Amino acid sequence: MIRRSKPVQLLEWGQGTSQSNQNWTEFGKGKIVGDKKTAEGHRIITIQLSGACDKKNSRDESVKIAQEGEGMTPTPGKWGEVAFGRLKNVSGSTVEVEVKVAVKVGK
Repeated sequence: MIRRSKPVQLLEWGQGTSQSNQNWTEFGKGKIVGDKKTAEGHRIITIQLSGACDKKNSRDESVKIAQEGEGMTPTPGKWGEVAFGRLKNVSGSTVEVEVKVAVKVGK
């Protein structure tokens, strides 16, 4: 479940040449400022970053959203994946992520 009150990390897939040197790296931290559903049933999550968007891999638009203490196996103090989507729009320090699968958003 995505919690609006908790900070989020945005992770991008690396630019390595093999699976051993490709991994998910953080390219931004921030807070969810809004979300809406589109006509196709997708969800657009808007995130206000605390700094600049530092995305390095321009070939892959895949984005993971992680929150502390959440995810498949919630563990206090550890960041867990709460959503997986595609980078839709970046304008300054505001990022929009399109999530095509069902996610539950709470307070």
